[in-house]
Amino acid sequence: MQKDLGNYRKSYEKSSLTEDVIPENPMELFQKWFYEVEASDGLDEPNAMTVSTIGLDG
Repeated sequence: MQKDLGNYRKSYEKSSLTEDVIPENPMELFQKWFYEVEASDGLDEPNAMTVSTIGLDG
């Protein structure tokens, strides 16, 4: 394939997420994000997601 697929990439930068601006309860932040996506009408399934974890050993 000779096409440069990098041109299809969107910038998803809105703001930074730092420890000083996140709530102590992570569900509060998730709920805020979820309601923003749900209200945007931009997605068919705002509840679709990918979850991953990693241990201390990598």
